[in-house]
Amino acid sequence: MDADNALCDLVKFWQKYDPGLATSICVHPDDRKFFDNNPSLIAQSVRTTSGEMTPRFHLKLQPVPYMGNLIGDLPRADIFLLMTNPSVERDGEDYVDNENPAFKKALQENLSGHRQTCLAWDEDDVVGETGWTRYYRRVLRATLRDQPDREQLSEDLERRLAILELIPYYSPPDTPCIEKVLRANLPSVQKMKRAAKHLEAAAQGGKVHLMVRWQNGCERWEVSEDGKNIVHAPVLGGLTERERKILLEWLRSEK
Repeated sequence: MDADNALCDLVKFWQKYDPGLATSICVHPDDRKFFDNNPSLIAQSVRTTSGEMTPRFHLKLQPVPYMGNLIGDLPRADIFLLMTNPSVERDGEDYVDNENPAFKKALQENLSGHRQTCLAWDEDDVVGETGWTRYYRRVLRATLRDQPDREQLSEDLERRLAILELIPYYSPPDTPCIEKVLRANLPSVQKMKRAAKHLEAAAQGGKVHLMVRWQNGCERWEVSEDGKNIVHAPVLGGLTERERKILLEWLRSEK
Protein backbone atom coordinates (compact mmCIF):
# COMPACT_ATOMS: atom_id res chain seq x y z
CA MET A 1 0.00 0.00 0.00
CA ASP A 2 1.37 3.46 -0.92
CA ALA A 3 0.60 6.81 0.73
CA ASP A 4 -2.31 7.64 -1.61
CA ASN A 5 -4.01 4.31 -0.88
CA ALA A 6 -3.34 4.70 2.85
CA LEU A 7 -5.01 8.11 2.84
CA CYS A 8 -7.96 6.68 0.88
CA ASP A 9 -8.21 3.95 3.50
CA LEU A 10 -8.16 6.57 6.26
CA VAL A 11 -10.94 8.58 4.65
CA LYS A 12 -12.97 5.41 4.03
CA PHE A 13 -12.61 4.59 7.74
CA TRP A 14 -14.05 8.00 8.67
CA GLN A 15 -16.92 7.61 6.24
CA LYS A 16 -18.35 5.20 8.84
CA TYR A 17 -18.82 8.19 11.16
CA ASP A 18 -22.13 10.01 10.68
CA PRO A 19 -22.40 13.30 12.63
CA GLY A 20 -26.16 13.08 12.35
CA LEU A 21 -26.18 9.84 14.36
CA ALA A 22 -23.93 11.17 17.14
CA THR A 23 -26.13 11.62 20.18
CA SER A 24 -24.60 11.52 23.67
CA ILE A 25 -20.97 11.63 22.45
CA CYS A 26 -19.37 12.35 19.07
CA VAL A 27 -16.96 9.47 18.41
CA HIS A 28 -16.17 7.08 15.59
CA PRO A 29 -18.29 3.90 16.00
CA ASP A 30 -15.15 1.75 16.27
CA ASP A 31 -13.95 3.88 19.21
CA ARG A 32 -17.30 3.92 20.99
CA LYS A 33 -16.74 0.80 23.08
CA PHE A 34 -13.56 2.22 24.62
CA PHE A 35 -15.23 5.43 25.75
CA ASP A 36 -18.33 3.56 26.98
CA ASN A 37 -15.97 1.53 29.18
CA ASN A 38 -13.98 4.59 30.29
CA PRO A 39 -16.51 7.32 31.13
CA SER A 40 -14.00 9.03 33.45
CA LEU A 41 -12.15 10.22 30.32
CA ILE A 42 -15.18 12.14 29.06
CA ALA A 43 -15.78 15.77 30.08
CA GLN A 44 -19.20 15.96 31.74
CA SER A 45 -19.01 19.76 31.87
CA VAL A 46 -17.21 22.34 29.76
CA ARG A 47 -15.37 23.86 32.73
CA THR A 48 -14.23 22.91 36.20
CA THR A 49 -15.43 24.83 39.25
CA SER A 50 -12.24 26.94 39.04
CA GLY A 51 -13.16 28.01 35.51
CA GLU A 52 -10.56 25.93 33.68
CA MET A 53 -11.52 23.74 30.75
CA THR A 54 -12.32 20.27 32.07
CA PRO A 55 -9.15 18.11 31.58
CA ARG A 56 -10.97 15.33 29.75
CA PHE A 57 -12.06 14.65 26.19
CA HIS A 58 -14.79 17.05 25.08
CA LEU A 59 -16.88 14.61 23.09
CA LYS A 60 -19.75 17.01 22.48
CA LEU A 61 -17.47 18.52 19.83
CA GLN A 62 -17.27 16.92 16.40
CA PRO A 63 -14.05 14.91 15.89
CA VAL A 64 -11.45 16.31 13.50
CA PRO A 65 -9.04 13.59 12.33
CA TYR A 66 -7.65 15.66 9.46
CA MET A 67 -7.99 18.84 7.43
CA GLY A 68 -6.95 19.30 3.82
CA ASN A 69 -7.27 17.76 0.38
CA LEU A 70 -6.21 14.16 1.01
CA ILE A 71 -7.85 12.28 -1.85
CA GLY A 72 -9.64 14.92 -3.96
CA ASP A 73 -8.79 16.37 -7.35
CA LEU A 74 -5.15 17.02 -8.15
CA PRO A 75 -3.08 18.73 -6.93
CA ARG A 76 -3.53 17.25 -3.46
CA ALA A 77 -1.91 18.22 -0.18
CA ASP A 78 1.78 17.39 0.08
CA ILE A 79 2.79 19.32 3.24
CA PHE A 80 1.53 17.49 6.32
CA LEU A 81 1.52 18.76 9.90
CA LEU A 82 1.32 15.83 12.32
CA MET A 83 -0.38 16.98 15.52
CA THR A 84 -1.49 15.13 18.67
CA ASN A 85 -5.14 16.16 18.99
CA PRO A 86 -7.37 19.24 18.70
CA SER A 87 -7.02 21.51 21.73
CA VAL A 88 -10.14 22.92 23.32
CA GLU A 89 -9.62 26.63 23.92
CA ARG A 90 -10.01 28.32 27.31
CA ASP A 91 -12.59 30.80 26.04
CA GLY A 92 -14.80 27.96 24.80
CA GLU A 93 -14.67 29.19 21.20
CA ASP A 94 -14.61 25.60 19.89
CA TYR A 95 -18.13 25.12 21.23
CA VAL A 96 -19.18 28.30 19.42
CA ASP A 97 -17.53 27.08 16.21
CA ASN A 98 -19.38 23.76 16.43
CA GLU A 99 -22.70 25.62 16.43
CA ASN A 100 -21.76 27.59 13.31
CA PRO A 101 -23.78 26.05 10.41
CA ALA A 102 -21.12 26.99 7.84
CA PHE A 103 -18.39 25.38 9.94
CA LYS A 104 -20.49 22.25 10.50
CA LYS A 105 -21.00 21.91 6.75
CA ALA A 106 -17.31 22.50 6.05
CA LEU A 107 -16.32 19.83 8.61
CA GLN A 108 -18.55 17.27 6.91
CA GLU A 109 -17.07 18.18 3.53
CA ASN A 110 -13.62 17.97 5.08
CA LEU A 111 -14.25 14.42 6.36
CA SER A 112 -14.87 13.33 2.77
CA GLY A 113 -11.19 14.09 2.05
CA HIS A 114 -12.13 16.01 -1.09
CA ARG A 115 -12.03 19.58 0.20
CA GLN A 116 -9.68 21.43 -2.14
CA THR A 117 -8.17 23.67 0.54
CA CYS A 118 -7.20 23.33 4.19
CA LEU A 119 -9.98 24.59 6.44
CA ALA A 120 -7.45 25.65 9.08
CA TRP A 121 -5.83 28.07 6.62
CA ASP A 122 -9.04 29.61 5.27
CA GLU A 123 -7.63 32.83 3.83
CA ASP A 124 -10.93 33.70 2.14
CA ASP A 125 -12.83 33.26 5.43
CA VAL A 126 -15.35 31.00 3.70
CA VAL A 127 -16.76 29.88 7.06
CA GLY A 128 -15.66 32.90 9.08
CA GLU A 129 -12.89 33.06 11.64
CA THR A 130 -12.60 29.97 13.85
CA GLY A 131 -10.32 28.72 16.60
CA TRP A 132 -8.56 26.66 13.92
CA THR A 133 -7.77 29.62 11.67
CA ARG A 134 -6.70 31.80 14.60
CA TYR A 135 -4.27 29.16 15.85
CA TYR A 136 -2.67 28.28 12.53
CA ARG A 137 -2.40 31.89 11.41
CA ARG A 138 -0.61 32.63 14.67
CA VAL A 139 1.77 29.71 14.17
CA LEU A 140 2.42 29.96 10.43
CA ARG A 141 1.83 33.54 9.32
CA ALA A 142 5.19 34.78 10.60
CA THR A 143 6.81 32.42 8.08
CA LEU A 144 5.26 34.36 5.21
CA ARG A 145 5.18 37.90 6.63
CA ASP A 146 8.37 39.37 5.13
CA GLN A 147 8.37 37.40 1.88
CA PRO A 148 7.89 39.44 -1.32
CA ASP A 149 5.72 36.64 -2.74
CA ARG A 150 3.72 36.13 0.48
CA GLU A 151 0.32 36.30 -1.26
CA GLN A 152 1.24 33.49 -3.61
CA LEU A 153 2.82 31.53 -0.77
CA SER A 154 -0.37 31.91 1.27
CA GLU A 155 -2.48 30.61 -1.63
CA ASP A 156 -0.10 27.69 -2.06
CA LEU A 157 -0.18 26.90 1.66
CA GLU A 158 -3.97 26.82 1.69
CA ARG A 159 -3.94 24.34 -1.20
CA ARG A 160 -0.93 22.20 -0.18
CA LEU A 161 -1.35 22.02 3.60
CA ALA A 162 -2.96 19.10 5.43
CA ILE A 163 -3.23 18.60 9.18
CA LEU A 164 -3.43 15.13 10.71
CA GLU A 165 -4.52 14.63 14.32
CA LEU A 166 -3.28 11.42 15.95
CA ILE A 167 -6.30 11.52 18.26
CA PRO A 168 -9.31 13.18 16.59
CA TYR A 169 -11.02 14.26 19.82
CA TYR A 170 -10.71 17.63 21.58
CA SER A 171 -9.11 18.05 24.98
CA PRO A 172 -7.05 20.70 26.81
CA PRO A 173 -3.38 20.44 25.73
CA ASP A 174 -1.41 17.41 26.94
CA THR A 175 -3.77 16.26 29.69
CA PRO A 176 -3.11 12.79 31.21
CA CYS A 177 -6.13 11.38 29.39
CA ILE A 178 -4.23 11.71 26.10
CA GLU A 179 -1.62 9.16 27.18
CA LYS A 180 -4.36 6.79 28.32
CA VAL A 181 -5.95 6.87 24.88
CA LEU A 182 -2.59 6.42 23.15
CA ARG A 183 -1.84 3.38 25.32
CA ALA A 184 -5.26 1.96 24.45
CA ASN A 185 -4.37 2.30 20.75
CA LEU A 186 -7.90 3.09 19.60
CA PRO A 187 -8.91 1.92 16.11
CA SER A 188 -8.87 5.55 14.90
CA VAL A 189 -5.33 6.00 16.28
CA GLN A 190 -4.16 2.76 14.64
CA LYS A 191 -5.56 3.91 11.30
CA MET A 192 -3.85 7.29 11.57
CA LYS A 193 -0.48 5.74 12.50
CA ARG A 194 -0.74 3.42 9.52
CA ALA A 195 -1.30 6.38 7.20
CA ALA A 196 1.66 8.20 8.77
CA LYS A 197 3.94 5.22 8.14
CA HIS A 198 3.15 5.34 4.43
CA LEU A 199 3.55 9.13 4.40
CA GLU A 200 6.96 8.70 6.03
CA ALA A 201 8.00 6.40 3.18
CA ALA A 202 6.62 8.90 0.65
CA ALA A 203 8.60 11.69 2.34
CA GLN A 204 11.79 9.66 2.07
CA GLY A 205 10.98 9.23 -1.62
CA GLY A 206 10.61 13.00 -2.03
CA LYS A 207 6.86 12.95 -2.72
CA VAL A 208 5.58 14.70 0.44
CA HIS A 209 6.86 16.71 3.42
CA LEU A 210 6.13 16.02 7.11
CA MET A 211 6.41 18.38 10.07
CA VAL A 212 5.81 16.63 13.40
CA ARG A 213 4.66 18.83 16.28
CA TRP A 214 5.01 18.45 20.08
CA GLN A 215 8.15 17.59 21.99
CA ASN A 216 7.44 13.85 21.94
CA GLY A 217 5.52 13.95 18.65
CA CYS A 218 7.78 11.57 16.72
CA GLU A 219 7.59 9.01 19.50
CA ARG A 220 3.81 9.25 19.61
CA TRP A 221 3.45 9.02 15.85
CA GLU A 222 6.19 6.35 15.58
CA VAL A 223 7.96 8.16 12.74
CA SER A 224 11.60 9.11 12.25
CA GLU A 225 12.89 12.35 13.70
CA ASP A 226 14.40 14.74 11.14
CA GLY A 227 14.60 12.17 8.35
CA LYS A 228 14.52 13.10 4.69
CA ASN A 229 11.71 15.64 4.19
CA ILE A 230 10.72 15.12 7.84
CA VAL A 231 11.14 17.86 10.45
CA HIS A 232 10.46 17.64 14.17
CA ALA A 233 9.07 21.00 15.39
CA PRO A 234 8.64 20.53 19.15
CA VAL A 235 7.74 24.09 20.22
CA LEU A 236 4.01 24.68 19.75
CA GLY A 237 4.04 28.45 20.27
CA GLY A 238 5.39 28.97 16.76
CA LEU A 239 8.08 27.86 14.34
CA THR A 240 11.78 28.45 14.87
CA GLU A 241 13.81 30.27 12.24
CA ARG A 242 15.12 26.94 10.98
CA GLU A 243 11.61 25.48 10.72
CA ARG A 244 10.29 28.58 8.92
CA LYS A 245 13.13 28.36 6.42
CA ILE A 246 12.36 24.69 5.74
CA LEU A 247 8.63 25.40 5.29
CA LEU A 248 9.45 28.14 2.78
CA GLU A 249 11.71 25.74 0.88
CA TRP A 250 8.87 23.23 0.73
CA LEU A 251 6.39 25.85 -0.50
CA ARG A 252 8.77 26.99 -3.21
CA SER A 253 9.57 23.47 -4.35
CA GLU A 254 7.86 21.93 -7.34
CA LYS A 255 4.56 20.25 -6.42
